[in-house]
Amino acid sequence: MVKRIHILATGGTIAGTADKHGGYAAGQISVEALLDSLPSRPQDMVVSFEQLANVGSQSITNDIWCRLANRINKISNENLADGIVVTHGTDTMEETAYFLNLVTPGQIPVVLTGAMKPADAFSPDGPENLLSALYLAAGTVAANLGVLIVMNSAIHSARYIQKTGSNQDNAFQSIPFGPVGIQRGDTTHFFVNGISSLHTTHTAFSKAIQTGALNLQDKFSLPAVNILYVHAGMQDEMLRHWVAMPHHGIVVAGVGSGNISRTLESLLAAQAAKGVVVVRSTRLAFGHVARNVEVDDNQQGFVVAGSLNPAKARILLQLALALKLPLPQIQALYNTH
Repeated sequence: MVKRIHILATGGTIAGTADKHGGYAAGQISVEALLDSLPSRPQDMVVSFEQLANVGSQSITNDIWCRLANRINKISNENLADGIVVTHGTDTMEETAYFLNLVTPGQIPVVLTGAMKPADAFSPDGPENLLSALYLAAGTVAANLGVLIVMNSAIHSARYIQKTGSNQDNAFQSIPFGPVGIQRGDTTHFFVNGISSLHTTHTAFSKAIQTGALNLQDKFSLPAVNILYVHAGMQDEMLRHWVAMPHHGIVVAGVGSGNISRTLESLLAAQAAKGVVVVRSTRLAFGHVARNVEVDDNQQGFVVAGSLNPAKARILLQLALALKLPLPQIQALYNTH
């Protein structure tokens, strides 16, 4: 059976070109050129494509997120393709994947991929990654695991993947469980039958989109949520100034198990009392933040992020605030999503 795979291209290193000084510019070539660079063209699929954006992933915006989600939802709901591949820069790929994991229906596979080397490098990894993504998106099992990322032959869940290296080909890890599978040529090997966290059609946000309670179109804007990175020796004056700035929500990338100084704790508690949602996360790659350990979250009115890293904790909070959910329901989201 011939599979219909649609590519949504957003740019990134996979579409980048190098310069003579050893650097490169992301998002320089088209998705059509990427397809022409493949070592082989799959014979059992029809590939269509569109250039939704062409930027480095450090320049990905909420608008691009929403455009991606709306296109994926339309393609899925109207049966316009059997699978979707998103080409993307690697720096914020995990954030885009997690956002899509929360707001798309999961009726067909959605796979993100990118590259650590530009398209005209001596030995680019983009063509092989793109080919792996096409084969993965053509498989039926992939639809049951939520949004996936394939890089360097490893298949990752959007919920757990993190970029942990800046240059090497194996720059991604899934923490703490590891990859969910391996893509070898046109053969997919999955290690798991499902993902424990809620994803795609089962999330609170995908359901809200289906019922019309959440609309990502019509100039939808995600609430302003900012991340505060905690380190030793933070100045009280700076903290007071930062916390007092306009925020709908604050995610704290705390030390250790999401810990914060007493000064910062009191400042954030004052904001929480005013209705600003404060979420404690951790700056550690392998970390989990539990309630009421070194910080009395119940008394201070804080939410804890569990194992979600700060960037993904921010996305979840933005969507929760968009639905105007009360604090107990927001905490429940971090326990399940």
